[in-house]
Amino acid sequence: MTLPELAISIQSRPFGHTSTFVELENGRILHASYRALEWSDDVGMTWSRAQHEDELMVDINGDPVGGAETSIVKLSGKNAVGLCARIPGAMAEGTWAMPTRNLGFKFWRSNDGGKTWQPPVIMTPPGMVTAGLQDTFLRTSSGRIVLPVFVILGDKSKKRMGPRDEHQPMSGHLVKNQWMSSAGHFFDPSY
Repeated sequence: MTLPELAISIQSRPFGHTSTFVELENGRILHASYRALEWSDDVGMTWSRAQHEDELMVDINGDPVGGAETSIVKLSGKNAVGLCARIPGAMAEGTWAMPTRNLGFKFWRSNDGGKTWQPPVIMTPPGMVTAGLQDTFLRTSSGRIVLPVFVILGDKSKKRMGPRDEHQPMSGHLVKNQWMSSAGHFFDPSY
């Protein structure tokens, strides 16, 4: 933080970059990250904190709620919210995918501001391995819910989600006799 003395409140959390926020009609702000949910009733000055594993979100069946690339959105209804996350195994039953590539999104609904959650609905179309960014859920003025994602393509005969194969070419260029990568993720040489 460049000028911490100008901040009204600084809240340090161990949640990394998978954080998402939504404000309920009563002014309560919910913060979800991975499987933890906390809230503020004073416009973000102070926050409740999940301290133990048994305080992490679960649905009415006791199954985990949330995962990576978490997004939360206000739904129609007084305190209704929707939460989505990318988790392993979220593809429809019977679809082909390598175990390390079996990634997709699930959606959970809460009608009481995150106190209880309904069992999830699979969002990922069969056969599509998807990923996205956190906190990108949108609800349009018509009520339509939009989640921007991207599809992972590539050579399915190799595990592309693990460490890069040293024999796989990298995108980049030689600059002053030193190789400089120009990719954040390495490409599939079959293209």
